[in-house]
Amino acid sequence: MSFSKLFEEFLNEPYVLSDEGTETKRARDDETKAKIEALYTQSNDKFGCFKADIDSGRFDIIKYEDMEYNTHDVYITHLNETEDFIYRDKSFATSFFDTDELIPKGSIASRPPKNPNNYPILSQTQAEKQKSRAYYQLANIGSCTRYQGSEVTDKQKLYYIITPDSKVTNREWYTVVSRCWTLNSIVIVLADRKREKPLSEFNGKKVKNIMILSVTEGDLHK
Repeated sequence: MSFSKLFEEFLNEPYVLSDEGTETKRARDDETKAKIEALYTQSNDKFGCFKADIDSGRFDIIKYEDMEYNTHDVYITHLNETEDFIYRDKSFATSFFDTDELIPKGSIASRPPKNPNNYPILSQTQAEKQKSRAYYQLANIGSCTRYQGSEVTDKQKLYYIITPDSKVTNREWYTVVSRCWTLNSIVIVLADRKREKPLSEFNGKKVKNIMILSVTEGDLHK
């Protein structure tokens, strides 16, 4: 017999009380409660809810350049690419953090090391590219999927960082909003995609553009 069948039979026992619980317990005000529950009914892979809420003017929208980073507030990124940019832009790899501001990953997840300084701080993209087996990540930055299970109090801001061309599903927007005690915490951040500039200098030396000389047979007889 399958586990799901056993569970269904268990729910029908006279001593079992069950509740599907569609009512949120996280919201601390009526507006937030109504929004979370409305988004829950539409939490699918379709689009529309995020754009409608942005167009309503309910949420503050700022540029990435105007966003300050601190270890108290929460930063949820639509793309791992954007999270990686923040790690690099803020130089997290060479910054000092208390261990309670970091999450141990990989082989150190179940047994945090005695000396955290022996392990790098990596974005999700960096960790995957380097195939790192042991590393740390910032506890207050990540995708909405990785931030599930956590919450944002009324004393914190939730900066939801997107790009101008981001396509946010109803499911993702619901996950973001339902992290919050109150909608007042949410700030939408627009981060333009940063293109890498051509390398012009290395170790104090100017990098020259590569030029290839092409000589044809006709040129040899001139």
